[in-house]
Amino acid sequence: MTGAGERSLVDRIDAGCLAIRADGRLLAVAVPLPSPALMKKTITTEKLQSLRKGAEGFLLVDVLSKEQFAQDHIPGARNVPLDTFDFAHAVAEKAAGSKARKVVLYCSGPTCDASSKAAKMLVESGFTNVIEYEGGLASWNESKKARLAAAAKAAR
Repeated sequence: MTGAGERSLVDRIDAGCLAIRADGRLLAVAVPLPSPALMKKTITTEKLQSLRKGAEGFLLVDVLSKEQFAQDHIPGARNVPLDTFDFAHAVAEKAAGSKARKVVLYCSGPTCDASSKAAKMLVESGFTNVIEYEGGLASWNESKKARLAAAAKAAR
């Protein structure tokens, strides 16, 4: 609030930021947060393979149904179906309660949007290191076939 004789002014700064001034003094700067869609992080099959081989800890989450997970999943993945009641809380429990832990999400493949929906939910719930494996299980299995074919060819 401004007192008698004080003038307050709101200036628009570039990139949508606002500067709030009173009697020429800067009181606050408001910076808009990017939407979760703009903060989307993705990972390729090669990067996921490298991450799995490395020492860095992360949580790999399959967001498909329990039935689909039972049929096929990436080794080491934990299943938290997207339709789980309080999905974000269930993921946090598997991440040892840490919303800062790296979480990689995947679903069936590039035409499935379940991992995108899951990533949005986690970011909106305060998770800070959410990565979507957009290729999903289909890309993983395709790369596995290619690795096996290359290994068989090398063994000849």
